[in-house]
Amino acid sequence: MKALLQNSVLMALLVAALGAAGCGNDEGGTRRGGAVATLDGDPVAVAELERYLDAILSFEDDTEPLEGTELDRVKSRLFDAFLEEEILLREAVRRGVEIADAEIDAYLVGPDPDEAQSAADTERARETARRNLTIQKLRGAVVGVDAEAGPEEVEAYLEEHRESLEADQHIVLRSLMVGTQANAKRVRREILRGEMAFTEAVEVFGLTPDQGQPMEVSLGDLPQEIRDPLAGLGSGEISEPVEFQGNVYLFLVDVGPAKVREERLRALAVSELLRLKSQEASDSFMSSLRAQTVVEIHPENLPFDYLPE
Repeated sequence: MKALLQNSVLMALLVAALGAAGCGNDEGGTRRGGAVATLDGDPVAVAELERYLDAILSFEDDTEPLEGTELDRVKSRLFDAFLEEEILLREAVRRGVEIADAEIDAYLVGPDPDEAQSAADTERARETARRNLTIQKLRGAVVGVDAEAGPEEVEAYLEEHRESLEADQHIVLRSLMVGTQANAKRVRREILRGEMAFTEAVEVFGLTPDQGQPMEVSLGDLPQEIRDPLAGLGSGEISEPVEFQGNVYLFLVDVGPAKVREERLRALAVSELLRLKSQEASDSFMSSLRAQTVVEIHPENLPFDYLPE
């Protein structure tokens, strides 16, 4: 089971997949009530799980919803994450972790703080915020926020991962989607010969009106199918035709990558090392808590069919 530090990424992927599927199924109404699990004999009510799922899944989305076994599998992984958080919350209570109202207020400040909410929605939002902040504060206290990466560790990591760290180069890119490989090659030849500028090609051959706009991107963030043809290109150079997701593109590098300075590479190495150390400490902490907790799952009370990982 993935560690809690990975939950935010996991949640984002699961939510995107679920779309507007909701958190119950047709049989859910017949299986409500009782405890979905016990932790050291303490019951975890189905209502608590449903509030957790509602907080994640209650939104509108055009994504094709999952059904059947796949939907149960996604909800099962959310349930696993929920139980991990419940274990952490109980440990936080044991350690006396507290969250002030001011911390919740700061956490809830968003782009539209004046948007009207019902009293019930506001209370649910504050409960969710208190839960998240409590877990964050517990992790911060035990996962080693003061972890350090020694010079020898940094140098070793830099030597081993230099290529991937150097991929963190920013370029300004323009794209042109062309119908076929043959057309793309012809357009590229005309641009290279000076018979047509890239902007003219966009006007003549562009399949969508937003093509040709400059985009600042990091090479390391691009899909490999695009990154590889761009490798080594400098300012003003144009790529060979690139097939990506069923379409054919030409890419013009407006501003080529500057060589990443050694200080920048070292800073990236330190940042990544600290992230890895934090991840390892979080995994170890969660494993220790899980080993000390007697967890019993009661699948008959779940509003979906639980599928073990």
